[in-house]
Amino acid sequence: MRALWFGLATVGLWSASVMAATAVDSKPGKPWKHKATGVAIPATLGGLPRTGVAYYSAPEVDVSANYQNADGTEIVTLYVYRDVSGSVPVWFDRSRFYVMNLPDKYGTATSSGVRAFTPRGQRVASGLMDSFSVTKGTKTTGLMILPFNGFYAKIRASSATRDIPALEASMMEAANAIDWSSKVAAPAAVAIADCPQALAARPAAKKSEGDDASRMMSALLGGAFAQVVANKSKEAKASPPSNYCREPGSANAMSTLYRANGDLDRYMLAMGDGGTAIYAGRNDLLNEVEAANAQQGSKPAAKYTVTYSQLDRTGTYSDFEGLPLPEQAIEEVQGGAPASVATTWGKEREISIGAQ
Repeated sequence: MRALWFGLATVGLWSASVMAATAVDSKPGKPWKHKATGVAIPATLGGLPRTGVAYYSAPEVDVSANYQNADGTEIVTLYVYRDVSGSVPVWFDRSRFYVMNLPDKYGTATSSGVRAFTPRGQRVASGLMDSFSVTKGTKTTGLMILPFNGFYAKIRASSATRDIPALEASMMEAANAIDWSSKVAAPAAVAIADCPQALAARPAAKKSEGDDASRMMSALLGGAFAQVVANKSKEAKASPPSNYCREPGSANAMSTLYRANGDLDRYMLAMGDGGTAIYAGRNDLLNEVEAANAQQGSKPAAKYTVTYSQLDRTGTYSDFEGLPLPEQAIEEVQGGAPASVATTWGKEREISIGAQ
């Protein structure tokens, strides 16, 4: 599934994600190489021939390969998309949500149980998988997600004839047909759980009324920080991976709210199931800069910032005087113009400043 669920304003270098598939020139019967990761997308997978390769938001960062038999009763789809947010448990949870909550497509889906697996070429069980008996469309369907070389890979399989054991065998055959060796060490994956402490009920946050210099500083710092993270600096590589939990009762068709390490000052809204996310939280970097530049004896109010991470760029939006409600963060991205947009993919990296 590839869905953004809402539109975005265009300003500067900002553009809405176009989720319509664009065909890639891939020669039938031969592997197709995904240059960004070096992985070879095979001509057959799970015994099924590849029928096409396509990209979505931008070349290389969001690619799919489809495999199926002649009558379409057996289908496997491989998605490869850039890791710009969340974790395997986060994106597995979002993908699993759609299987469990699309009655028009799957009827009633019965899970066989979430479990971890070790991708070929890796040393730890960094992937998660589940399979389902369904009452509509097909007989069974399954899902696998794993990390490699700064990307995620998702395998989706559906069968009109196979039971759960046979489907899982074909899924593992498909996964093991590809070498997922990775230069980026991945942690062991564990199914996500609800946060032990929910965010406290609160009123809508007030937008910050900082001066032009403050807004410019926030925009520049947001763009620069996004590019530092995207460049996978030594500091970023050395930092421990975030352990996400799910905000109780937050899952819906548009998004699910997750919090890294149970943080009560920040959250991430995973949008759809394709790797893009809205972040909202206390802006420690901006707050430190403003405190250092403040007049002696004054203490600037803490600011909270909204950002939107797409697979090839990150937009920085408004600052707030408190943690914005999720609907405020979504409204900012859906209806507002970003203060800055930083490109995070490709040879040309730019930060575009737009007036709000």
